[in-house]
Amino acid sequence: MKSSPPETLVHAVRQVLEGQVYLSPSMSGQLLDRLSRSPSKSNVSLSPMERLTDRELEILTWIGRAKTSMEISKLLNISVKMVETHRSHMRQKLMLRSRHELMQLAIRWAEHAV
Repeated sequence: MKSSPPETLVHAVRQVLEGQVYLSPSMSGQLLDRLSRSPSKSNVSLSPMERLTDRELEILTWIGRAKTSMEISKLLNISVKMVETHRSHMRQKLMLRSRHELMQLAIRWAEHAV
């Protein structure tokens, strides 16, 4: 993670350079949690909204509050390109055809997130 201490980042880079995979403790926990879920809770049976990550839900809420990608990037300390990537992923996961459909859904979502 970007917020990790420098020594953790150096360790991660060294591990990757040696051909290994590096996962932070939090990512390892999330991955193990997802893998240990029963088949009934797998991604296949989840509703489209349940397929969104926490970050995507956070961005969806900001979109629903009429924030631009630039404003969201500043609020979350991420790049505008990353916000746009999340928007694209949300449209795919939610099977939406346009940014307008995403905006409409986001407004409804934000009304309930308050």
